[in-house]
Amino acid sequence: MDQLQVTDVYHVPESSLILNIILHAIYKTSCANNAPTIEQLIEAIDKMPIYGLEPKSVICSKDPLYHLLLSHGAIRPVKVYALAAHHSIEELAKHISTYLLSHSVKEIDDQTAERIGAIYLKRFLVLCLSRPREIAEILIQPPERHPPNDACGYEEQKSVTREWSLSLVDIVLGMRPGVYLRGLINDFADAALRWKTFQSIVFRALLSRWLGGFHVKIVKRR
Repeated sequence: MDQLQVTDVYHVPESSLILNIILHAIYKTSCANNAPTIEQLIEAIDKMPIYGLEPKSVICSKDPLYHLLLSHGAIRPVKVYALAAHHSIEELAKHISTYLLSHSVKEIDDQTAERIGAIYLKRFLVLCLSRPREIAEILIQPPERHPPNDACGYEEQKSVTREWSLSLVDIVLGMRPGVYLRGLINDFADAALRWKTFQSIVFRALLSRWLGGFHVKIVKRR
């Protein structure tokens, strides 16, 4: 009769849910079916080094865990950005930073700032400070006029240009993308319906540049 094999048993202090997240990350499978909270994901990732795992090597853009963090980042961007910064996961920090545009630096407390660290905190500050200049550069020029037609003549174009200039002052003073971008849409909604060229080209281009053009810039250290 073959001798029974003795299996070593190791005690793991983590809960089954936290361990489950770590194991899924190792095997590049998704733990989304277990619906982990962002707090549980952060706890699991923070404990990876205990088991010899480097989070920035485990969490890559093609991995299910990366995309799960992105989905949480749309709702809790500061927490996910702090996680990415703490573990130097640069690609994740870059993606999440687009969601930070509607947040203020004042929302980051001392504990979060310490977790983010000097380098990534500086990047976030630069992002926030550069927004007024960037949006002003986008908005400073009123939409170009087009040849008059039956739906939009010279007077209608003058009206939109005037509304643009008047609204620009309040928009630039606000400088909160989550607030004044909605105001911009409301201010020009009626005018855009009248000015089809503005609606289909200029207005969409403006939104595209603002919503998709800003993120934390990654500067490689030499």
